[in-house]
Amino acid sequence: MKQAISGTGNSGKRNIALDMLRGITITIMIIVNAIPDFEVTPAIMLHAPWEGITIPDLAFPGFVFCMGASAAFTIERRAKGLLAGKILKRTIMLFALGLLLNSMSAVFALLLTDGYTLSRLYGDVFTHGRILGVLQRLALIYMFGMGIAMFLRSKAGVLTAAVCLLLLSSAGFHIYSPEAPFDKLHNISLAVDYVIPGADHIYQGYGFPFEPEGLYGIFASAASMLLGVWAGRILQSGGSECSNAGVILAGGIATVLLGLLWSCFDLIGKPLWTAPFALLNAGGDMVVLAFLVWLMRQVPSVQYFMRPFHALGRNPLFFYLASETALIILWTIVMPPDGINAYSWLWENTTKGIISVPFSSVLHAILWCLMWWPVAEFMYRKNIVIRL
Repeated sequence: MKQAISGTGNSGKRNIALDMLRGITITIMIIVNAIPDFEVTPAIMLHAPWEGITIPDLAFPGFVFCMGASAAFTIERRAKGLLAGKILKRTIMLFALGLLLNSMSAVFALLLTDGYTLSRLYGDVFTHGRILGVLQRLALIYMFGMGIAMFLRSKAGVLTAAVCLLLLSSAGFHIYSPEAPFDKLHNISLAVDYVIPGADHIYQGYGFPFEPEGLYGIFASAASMLLGVWAGRILQSGGSECSNAGVILAGGIATVLLGLLWSCFDLIGKPLWTAPFALLNAGGDMVVLAFLVWLMRQVPSVQYFMRPFHALGRNPLFFYLASETALIILWTIVMPPDGINAYSWLWENTTKGIISVPFSSVLHAILWCLMWWPVAEFMYRKNIVIRL
C-alpha cells in the first residue's frame, strides 16, 4: 500500500458523490462486523441467512459497484499496457491482504492466548484455514471486471457484458440442479468450492462447509462491478451533472425492475450472489448515486453534513482493515473472571441494556464506527489517500 497526496481533497462534485456512496457502504460494513451479540440483534441489522436482503446485504455489493464506477475513471486515464500491470499488482495485493486477514485470528491467539501452540496455528492457517473471503472476492472481481471493461470501452458494451454474466450465472444454477437450483446443500456454487479450494478451506459458519465469497459468485459479482463501470462512464460523459444524474436514475429504476422480474425465476440472496440480488443492489446504488450527484449540484452545502461519509470513502480499504484488525485483537483477548472476550466485555460494561439489549447491541456497533470518523477526518484534512 502507498500513501498518495493529491492536489486537492475536493477534486470534483462527481468524485465527492462517489466517495460519499463508498463511505456509506464502508460505514455499514464496519457497523455490521462490530455487532457484539448477533443473537439479540434485530434481524434487519444482520445478513439474511440465505434468501432476501437486509441492510448489511447492501454494503458489499455497494462497495463493488463503487469499485466499478471508480474503475471507469482509471481506465479512461491509463493506457492498456500500464493498466494491465496495475490490475495484476492490485489483484495480488488484495488477495494477499485477504489471506493475511484470515490468518490474524490465529496469529493473535498465539500472541495473546495461553495454551495456543504453533502446531495449532499451523493447523488453523494451513491445514484447514479459509482461503477465500471479502478481500479475495474483491481481488478476483477487480481482475475479471477490469479485464472486461478495459476492452469494452463503450457503455453499451459493459451493459451487454453484465447481462451476459448474469445469464451465465443463472443458467449454471438451473442446469446443475434443475429441480432445486438454489438448495443450500446442492447447488453449483457449493460444488465448485468443494473442488477449489476444497471443503476444508471454506467458511464453516453455516453449519456445513459453504463459502459465501465462493468462486462461482464471481460471475454475478463482476456484473455488479460492470454496472458500476456503466454509471461511472455516464458521469464522465459530456452532459451536465443533473442530466447525467437523470440518466443514472433512469438506469437504476430499470435495473431494479429487471431484478424484480428476474426474482420470479431466481432466488434473491447474497450467499449465492444471484442475478436478481446483483440487479436490485446495483439499481439501488444507481438511484442513490444519482441523488447524491443531484444533491451536490443543487445544495452544495450539504457536503459538510455528509463529510464523515466523504472522509471514510476516500480510504475505504484502510478503515475496513483497521476496524477488522482491531476487532480481531479485542475478540482474542480474554477478560477475567468470566473469560469473555474484550469486545463483549466492553459492550457489557458500557452500552448493554441502554433502552433495550437489542438496541444497545446496534448502538455499540455504531459507536465503534463513530470512533473511526475522527481518524478519517484527520486523513481528509491532511489529504492522505492510501491506495494499493
